[in-house]
Amino acid sequence: MYFKEIIGQTAVKRHLIKTVRDGHVGHALMLSGGVGNGKLPLAVAFAGYIFCENPGETDRCGTCNSCKKMDAMGHPDLHFSFPFVKTTSIKTCKPQMREFISTIAKDPYLDLRDWELQIASENKKSIITADESNEIVKSLALKSFAGGHKVMIIWHADKLNAGAQNKLLKTLEEPEAKTLILLITDTPEDLLTTINSRTQIVKCDRLSDQVMANALVEKFQC
Repeated sequence: MYFKEIIGQTAVKRHLIKTVRDGHVGHALMLSGGVGNGKLPLAVAFAGYIFCENPGETDRCGTCNSCKKMDAMGHPDLHFSFPFVKTTSIKTCKPQMREFISTIAKDPYLDLRDWELQIASENKKSIITADESNEIVKSLALKSFAGGHKVMIIWHADKLNAGAQNKLLKTLEEPEAKTLILLITDTPEDLLTTINSRTQIVKCDRLSDQVMANALVEKFQC
């Protein structure tokens, strides 16, 4: 995912790029805003820009080894956490990681309800459990494979239950060096105030009808 592929959000893209170029990448950012405005692809594009060995003024280069790994959604320092339907055998999102990555590679604007219907045969709601938070903490405690940043994207962080959120507090406050946690949520008010206070909130605007129409015309060459 490249910044140039993301619909709208010009100001947010400019801000994220500036933090990298100025060397001021924080350790915990929350991308918030309404449904379907591109927070997930923004997070992936931001991670790719951070990993890029020769980033340009507006996007990653697309030719370095890191970019090639990002194009294949296989960079070893990019981690995901996401809601899943808990069962007696599924207590973290790891069993569905490949399916999730494959799905967002095809549809980075994936809707949560569509994801829930895809992974569950019944009409069930998804969550992010305390066990999953433990896995997040373990992943971020490991050394970076490439020697640079480690990035953890938590999609729909508002699905973290209270126990899961509490387990992340210390990591959000005192992360390992060169660690970036990107929380994505439509409803930041559903998260604990202690979670919100430990993150830099980046508000993503609603996409206007005109912006969406222009994007559709460009995509389908109407």
